[in-house]
Amino acid sequence: MNGHNLANEKHRKLYNALTGTKLEKQPFWAQLRRASEKRNSIIHPNDLAGREDIEVACCP
Repeated sequence: MNGHNLANEKHRKLYNALTGTKLEKQPFWAQLRRASEKRNSIIHPNDLAGREDIEVACCP
């Protein structure tokens, strides 16, 4: 497996299987998912992050 992003479905499923947890049921999951999607949109198609994006991703 390439990478380490737990918002990636393959990584999340492996983590869940190994730990017996359900990350997608945790209170932080929606915020983590949004931050991951924003990160991917910036890195790959050259999107920009605004102040709110940065604060949400860095300072939950």
